[in-house]
Amino acid sequence: KSEPEAVKEVIFQKDIVSSFNDGKYIGFIFRNNNVDLPFLMKIYDSSGKLKSETEFDVLYDDVKISDNKILLNNATQMAVYSLKGTKKYSGTIEEGNIHEIVKVGMNKYTVAYNGGVMTIKLK
Repeated sequence: KSEPEAVKEVIFQKDIVSSFNDGKYIGFIFRNNNVDLPFLMKIYDSSGKLKSETEFDVLYDDVKISDNKILLNNATQMAVYSLKGTKKYSGTIEEGNIHEIVKVGMNKYTVAYNGGVMTIKLK
């Protein structure tokens, strides 16, 4: 069809801070009332079914879905979450600012930063 058709309507009580998708999943990030975990992430599948809700504390600049993982990062920190909301990785890049994160293999990501390149393998 030339016009999209609504599959499901979801009404949020909070303002959306960020949204992201990969065609199969769509995620929304909201401010959270928890001081220690100031963000709430909700992931939905393409039928509108809620897959997960996760509170987190990463002060991110960029968020995306790559290979069924949620990648959050700012200039020096990154975190990886599963679609179910499980934290798979969290770390700081001491050597410089992050420019790009690319999936390179099964649970392997290459992080390009202004000091070089590093590979992260998830457990």
